[in-house]
Amino acid sequence: MKKFSLILISLLTMTALFTTSCKKEIENVKPKQVHESASVKSVINSLRTGASQSANAVQSGNDTQSQITYAIDNFLCFDFVYPISVIYNDGTIQSLADDNEFAQAIANQSNQNYIIDYVYPFDITQNGTVTTINNEDDFSDAVDSCFTLVDFTLSQMSCFDFVYPVSVKMSDGSIVVANNQQEFEALFMRMSMIGPVDMVYPLDIIQDGETITIENMIDFQEALFSCNRGYGNLPFDLDTYEIELVYPVTLIYNDGTTLQVNDYAEYEDAVWGSTATHYIIDFQYDIDVIDHNGATVTIHNLNELYDLIDAYILDLTGGGGNSGGYLPSTSDFPCFNINYPVTIIYSDGSTLSVSSDAEYDQNLTGAQNIVAVDLQYPITITQNGSVITINNRTDFDNYVSGCN
Repeated sequence: MKKFSLILISLLTMTALFTTSCKKEIENVKPKQVHESASVKSVINSLRTGASQSANAVQSGNDTQSQITYAIDNFLCFDFVYPISVIYNDGTIQSLADDNEFAQAIANQSNQNYIIDYVYPFDITQNGTVTTINNEDDFSDAVDSCFTLVDFTLSQMSCFDFVYPVSVKMSDGSIVVANNQQEFEALFMRMSMIGPVDMVYPLDIIQDGETITIENMIDFQEALFSCNRGYGNLPFDLDTYEIELVYPVTLIYNDGTTLQVNDYAEYEDAVWGSTATHYIIDFQYDIDVIDHNGATVTIHNLNELYDLIDAYILDLTGGGGNSGGYLPSTSDFPCFNINYPVTIIYSDGSTLSVSSDAEYDQNLTGAQNIVAVDLQYPITITQNGSVITINNRTDFDNYVSGCN
């Protein structure tokens, strides 16, 4: 789930380079060519730390390749187009062929040998679109696109306190300074579509009596998810939302192990059998579920599962747009492109104009936990080189369904 714990975004760290068995295409770089990217190093360190913490191995340093591979796959909202190359602090370059080699490099890093940057340019893919990353700023933008603060509620920040003042990025691009908890909470209560989307880093939090410096978005998301770790991140009471799993499904635990369950009884045993040190954090996707309308839906990540819960709540409360359901993410319709700008309609009746796939996906959930339920029509899409006009939600849903 690449919305979850985005903590694994840069997976590039080093020591694999220095074990004979892991050496791959290493070449020397003149010292003047070696640039140390603070942002890339920060993301890499957060990535490795997050993988270790999620596996309860942070003190022992027992972070494994499999744990980091899981992190890469589930916490990045984009995929690397391999091969990619990374630069180490001694100027050597290592070429990486896939996620496994990337994870191995991270797991083998040391204080003496570590990755400091990528070799640019390289490509990433997101929602079927290939994007070229030309420098560290492009990479930072890609990482930032994976996270928006409006996806979280104040209750999910209950296990730590900010060291005030803190600065917050708002959806209109402005920066607001909160001098205390009341001012911070007020940012989530605005009666408009201008809401908090990210923090300004670095910042400090106090958790379990310890002051922790949050260097970047990945660190902050790790802190957010840590508030739920004793329980896990899954919405266990799926039957409450009339969501039925299509078995078998595979559950993933915090230590990277997995368990296949074949019916509801086995699922319930696994859920209630979780402990403070061994608990379920996610499904192994894709999974199929039957929603409250009796439709079979393929779920690709945890975000989509929560979207299904939002759709149930909207139908139950009478909210929603033309169809009463939530809008699909762009990953649900890879066979066509929306021609922007388009205007999103939310469950509270408010609207927001978006100008790209990234803005569309980031704003499917709005401030105060409202959700996107429809678009203002007509819109146009491009499919197989043809521009097509969509006049209502039914037509839009039909084109989305046609992609599957």
